[in-house]
This record gives sequence, structure tokens and C-alpha cells, in this order.
Amino acid sequence: MEKSIDQIRPQMRKGMLEYCILLMLSQREAYVSSIIDAFRSGGMDVVCR
Repeated sequence: MEKSIDQIRPQMRKGMLEYCILLMLSQREAYVSSIIDAFRSGGMDVVCR
């Protein structure tokens, strides 16, 4: 079965989020709150559960 873009998009977003977090942490240590603040200041919607 072929997956539609609507099924693939959330998985791609999760992968990019992990990459962005690892990139930030490779440059400096950071608390979760500062990572979330950086994403929000960049215009990214962040939902904490």
C-alpha cells in the first residue's frame, strides 16, 4: 500500500524535531525550557504533554 502525504508528514516532522534538538545540544548544553523557547521564538508550534 502506498502511504499518502498526510500519513508521512507527521513522521517527517518528528524526525526533523529530533534533528533540531540534537543540533542545538551539539552547540551547547540546554534545558528543555530553553529549547522550547528557542522553537517558539522561531515560529514553531510546540505542544508539551
